[in-house]
Amino acid sequence: MNLLKILELFKPSKLIKSYEILDLKTGEGTIYYKINAILMNNTTLFVTEFISKDEIIYSYHWQDKKGNLIRRWDNAPYHKVETFPHHVHIEAKIEPSYETDIEAIPLIIGNLIS
Repeated sequence: MNLLKILELFKPSKLIKSYEILDLKTGEGTIYYKINAILMNNTTLFVTEFISKDEIIYSYHWQDKKGNLIRRWDNAPYHKVETFPHHVHIEAKIEPSYETDIEAIPLIIGNLIS
């Protein structure tokens, strides 16, 4: 995914109120970025991705106004689930995750808060 397509996901919409790019680095075939997005229900989505031709390392952390975890999708290789290393933290539970890129996350969140 290219940088412009990523940023297009965060433009103000029915889901996204605003966003801030905290870090952005590009190199030969790589992108690393951190974005904090404030959603219309005043929850926050923290997005971190490193993308290269060989791998994607990601964390999509969604929390409420008080800082409590709602969900976090990531691929840190610490939890043995059927979709290893992809998993989702739902409060205190770890479950398999089939959502493995940022394009799916706004759709899921939008469905959960509507």
